[in-house]
Amino acid sequence: MKTKSAMVAEANARKYAMQADYLGGATMQEIADRYGVTKQRVYQLLASIGTPTRRRGPKVKEAAQ
Repeated sequence: MKTKSAMVAEANARKYAMQADYLGGATMQEIADRYGVTKQRVYQLLASIGTPTRRRGPKVKEAAQ
């Protein structure tokens, strides 16, 4: 059985991994699918660590085509 501090550390690592994915260009939906959560939960977790969010809509590459 994991200790509480180990579970907290794991949860924090997951949040920062999600942040890295998001800042790397992944959408919240892509992150949600990857981690098995809803995109609303991704938003909550990213907001909890102060991650700035992008506007909704097509990616810049898609909009330029």
